[in-house]
Amino acid sequence: MNPIRLRKIGSFVMFLAWLSLISNHAVLFTAEGLLATLLQVALTVAGTWLLYQSWKPRSQAQGLPQP
Repeated sequence: MNPIRLRKIGSFVMFLAWLSLISNHAVLFTAEGLLATLLQVALTVAGTWLLYQSWKPRSQAQGLPQP
């Protein structure tokens, strides 16, 4: 996928993770907020992975050996 598109998608996912954090900050890491906490962690991991993939050097992205 195009690195620019990956950056846009990754940034949007991280924005959603931020919105999830500020809307559920009172119940995070409690029994009542288990689903909100899992959503926050999943969005953060997904956004981080997408941004990592977009900034990875092209030789690693294509599976080519590095010099």
